[in-house]
Amino acid sequence: MKHAMTKVAIVASTCCAALAFESLAQAKGCVEVSDIVGYEKCHRFGDGWALERRWPIALALTFPYQTFDPNGLNFRFQQGKHDPNAFTIPGDKLGSTAFGTAGFNLRMEAFVWSWIYIGAEFGLGLGHNQIADFNAMVAKVPQNFTGSEAAVNTVLFHGGVFAGLRIPLGRVSLRLEGLAAGNVTSLNVHSTAGDYIGSAASGALMPRAAIDFWASPNVTFSVYGGVNALDTGERTLGLMLEYHVRSFDGAFALW
Repeated sequence: MKHAMTKVAIVASTCCAALAFESLAQAKGCVEVSDIVGYEKCHRFGDGWALERRWPIALALTFPYQTFDPNGLNFRFQQGKHDPNAFTIPGDKLGSTAFGTAGFNLRMEAFVWSWIYIGAEFGLGLGHNQIADFNAMVAKVPQNFTGSEAAVNTVLFHGGVFAGLRIPLGRVSLRLEGLAAGNVTSLNVHSTAGDYIGSAASGALMPRAAIDFWASPNVTFSVYGGVNALDTGERTLGLMLEYHVRSFDGAFALW
């Protein structure tokens, strides 16, 4: 009986030691890689959060609503890439000062020093806008044009680079940034001669502000907005979902 109790005690002690060892291994980020006891693969301490081991970058998907003023732009309308009957009209003939599109942008940013970051973005916007009727000469024949009634008659292609400053305030961050961008806007119109697409290019120097809400140490939901300094009729307001490789971008708060 005494020997039996001794064996039970030994087995219990061995089990407890094994469980303790396993817990310690898991705490160290170790994983068994063999049926032979002791063969494990372990991560270095701090791999998941040490700043010096994480790239200072962030990737985002944004959902902007953007308005722009066609006045001051020249739209070139054509039916194909090398249309010999292409024509150009000024944007003030389109009868609006605020066309709008909604879409998405892909964005990447990298911190270059402390709270200062740089990055790039590109995206696409779609919309349906009221386009005023206008007349134009096509192959020396006057034609009347009307805005397309399709669900989407306005397409905006967008791309640019930016630099900014992030101010960490705990679970909330504030951002101030400047964007230098180029836009290409396309409009669909209809006439008795067929459908035409008119395109115009424009630039933007846009100060923007954003507020970030940290859903986790690596994920933020943000609200942002900005106005084009070159044309105050161009404005943007949007939502952003962003993944940060470094927890809290390396700084949780000012203090």
